[in-house]
Amino acid sequence: MNFANTEQINEVLALVKSRREEIKNSPSVYPVGKNTYFVDSLCGSDKNSGKSPETAWRSLEKVAYADIHEDDVVLFRRGCRFRGELRALEGVTYSAYGEGPKPEMLGSIDASDPDDWVQTNVPNVWLFRPMIAYVKEVGSIIFDEGRCWGIKICRNWQTGERCDMFRNTRDPKNAEMTVFNGRSYVERECKPFNSLSDIKGDLEFFHHYWGMDGMMPDHLYLNCPDGNPAEVFGRVEISLRYSIFTVVGDNVTIDNIAFKYAGVHGISAGGYRKNLTVRNCEFSFIGGSGIAPERYLMKYNPPYSHDTTRLGNGVEIYGTCDGFTVENCWFDQIYDTAITAQVHIDKDAAQPLHMKNVRWCNNVFYKCYNSWELWLSINDNDGSLGEMKNIDAAGNITLNGGFGWSHQRPDPTYADWLMWGKTPAMCHFENCGVHDNVILNSKRYIMHSASIGQSKVRFFGNTVIHGGKLGLLPETLEPATLPLKSFEISDENLALLEEKGVWENNKFYKLEAEQSGVDGFNPPIDL
Repeated sequence: MNFANTEQINEVLALVKSRREEIKNSPSVYPVGKNTYFVDSLCGSDKNSGKSPETAWRSLEKVAYADIHEDDVVLFRRGCRFRGELRALEGVTYSAYGEGPKPEMLGSIDASDPDDWVQTNVPNVWLFRPMIAYVKEVGSIIFDEGRCWGIKICRNWQTGERCDMFRNTRDPKNAEMTVFNGRSYVERECKPFNSLSDIKGDLEFFHHYWGMDGMMPDHLYLNCPDGNPAEVFGRVEISLRYSIFTVVGDNVTIDNIAFKYAGVHGISAGGYRKNLTVRNCEFSFIGGSGIAPERYLMKYNPPYSHDTTRLGNGVEIYGTCDGFTVENCWFDQIYDTAITAQVHIDKDAAQPLHMKNVRWCNNVFYKCYNSWELWLSINDNDGSLGEMKNIDAAGNITLNGGFGWSHQRPDPTYADWLMWGKTPAMCHFENCGVHDNVILNSKRYIMHSASIGQSKVRFFGNTVIHGGKLGLLPETLEPATLPLKSFEISDENLALLEEKGVWENNKFYKLEAEQSGVDGFNPPIDL
């Protein structure tokens, strides 16, 4: 077993910084469309024509209702900030114009006004005065652009207890979990949560449509022991439960836009999508909202009354696809997965389903729960109705996977490469490669896959500098074998991967205990 040295680590850090600057300063690339529309939140007006920088529109709402067609181009002014959500239409290119940083698309409320925060009669607990409808459930609270973040409280409505610690513990009643919020450590345990006084941890918050002792429905409560949150922190953002861009057509290109603080996804597409391209974009603090909070509103029966599943991906296609490119993008603190193509069908498929011509290259994943996720599973027993073809994941860099904000999630796996479905026999694979990537200091696993033995996805030419576990894989790496086994880092296990033909010519360096952040909360290997 080879061990990493300081020089190797510094080389990776230098590469991350260099790539970060390249992405930040990437020029806009867009076609000459039939029509080009300009949007400027600083100087524009929704009464303008939008046909020139001087007559730019002002808001996302205007773009949403404008008469935009295939081959048109929509350009957002650099240095501007836009709030809300937008449908990305068939054949349209969305990019940036002007000088300065990428235009920001925010899925959040600006909570930086001290007048919007009111101190309650419970010490350190503050009420956010504006109401937030629970269908837009709060996913996260981000302070000073990521210097600190809130710790979300989830409640089991059957037992009246907190249920936001590790979900997979053998003894939930005695479960404890320590999470980091960017400035301090917060202890969480399974205990009663019934009143305002139960919001005790530093920067813990709670939002729900039911009122409880001392709490009003549809309001947000935050523990901030230093005083008014908007005075303690210069900028406070409250993310809401929606995706910023929802792709509703094919042949869509999204270029040079920064997506921040969405409770669900940065970019979301569903169904069967063709030729979605995302390039030169930035994604920060995406996710954290509940997968279906309306279950509470509809008063559905268990198990939904205690469902605490939280979601959030940088770029997602949920469904099948032909042509899905994500390249030269920066992903920072994504709650679930930076890039994902996924679908599971519980009933028999009416026709074959395909994910093909997928290219995820030259991206940087920083403190993301998972770097990428790829699975297609159909309830047809043998996977013969599903196919993944021409998958290329290359030239990407992962740094500190599983650390940071997403560490608070109650279902920890932390895998850089996630290939998982609800059935072990997922689909047929052809010409699928993960190669020439660099991974430094992931919290737990490199791979998590139920189908590693059957997929024949080739992992080759990658450089891994890692102190955690190798993977969560079938014990013999044979097809369709469950349950999964935790593979330790050892020469024997690396050799087994080589023998099975899924691990080829990779360089693996183990981190010394004092180098690795595996057992900590803020790893020492950092930018």
